[in-house]
Amino acid sequence: MIFLTVGARKEGFARLVQMADELVGEGCVVAPMLIQIGHTPYEPRHASFIQFLPIERYTQMIRESTHVVCKGGAGTIMTVLRMGKTPIVCPVERSRGECGYDDPEILDLSLHLAEQGRLILVRDKEELRKALNAENPAPPPIVHGESLKDYIRGILEGYLGPGVAPEERPDQDAAECGWQAAAMKAPQVMLANS
Repeated sequence: MIFLTVGARKEGFARLVQMADELVGEGCVVAPMLIQIGHTPYEPRHASFIQFLPIERYTQMIRESTHVVCKGGAGTIMTVLRMGKTPIVCPVERSRGECGYDDPEILDLSLHLAEQGRLILVRDKEELRKALNAENPAPPPIVHGESLKDYIRGILEGYLGPGVAPEERPDQDAAECGWQAAAMKAPQVMLANS
């Protein structure tokens, strides 16, 4: 199973959703795929999709999937890595109108983690096809006994400055932060070709 998530930001991520859907339609991806589209206006025609998932189901999808694709949010990356998987990341690009703000730290975090083999960075449909059809390797372990949370916090603080990385509540999963409001409703999954 492949799980693709674009989060809950109002911009959505049409380019990533459409690339993945086209790959399914072209028969280039053999594993079943569920795409969490959030506010993305493009609705897949070939892959199954859902607008939002309750956090428990979201976490279950990450745990059970062979491949997890996301847009580069630190919370999602951290959750995927914590579950021993290598995320496939396609960062949003302001130059393409995919977000209304400069967010170089997302790309910088993705580039830094890709250099260390902790994620697979994709920027186009062909790179996504290759990543989805390759065996997804386990990420290398964190060195020096550092926790994953502290490791990513250190990277973010290196770009944003000390003390500005988002704080988490002890009782809250990292990925839950952006999902609570959106996941209050539990919509039905839209199955491909239904």
